[in-house]
Amino acid sequence: MLSPLPVRAEAPVRITVRAPGRLHLGFLDPAGTLGRRFGSLGLVIDGFETELELAFAEHDSAVADTEDGQAELERALAHITRLRELSGFDAPLALRLVRVLPPHAGFGSGTQLALALGRAFVQLHGLLLSTPQIAAWLGRGRRSGIGIAGFDAGGLIVDGGPGR
Repeated sequence: MLSPLPVRAEAPVRITVRAPGRLHLGFLDPAGTLGRRFGSLGLVIDGFETELELAFAEHDSAVADTEDGQAELERALAHITRLRELSGFDAPLALRLVRVLPPHAGFGSGTQLALALGRAFVQLHGLLLSTPQIAAWLGRGRRSGIGIAGFDAGGLIVDGGPGR
């Protein structure tokens, strides 16, 4: 655990989170000649999303409603392990992947799964962490912030790239 985490007084028992797919339309200056590498454009796709449920349980369990979800269970469980390590919270959890974005198809499936799971975990435990903090904990958004901004706000996103 890094340091004491801010906590809300009341936390729910079950959380459902939806994370939209996105298109990464390309980097603006990949060589960094303008001073910031990895600036990019992105567009969130409404109605095309990852959806998951996370709840306190008597023992850990994880299920998926789709084939793509089955393929993503291992990655989701690795995220839960990391969140537990960093937060210090290790109560048993029941995870259900209702639907996931197709992996390796350019829709941000890995980032959206991580952010959805991270958001569910912190809300379930009453933690007050921002999406960028969750992304950092789970190793997302190192080059581009399109997936993080899309998760929070949707729409058309112009990302200036990581600052110096």
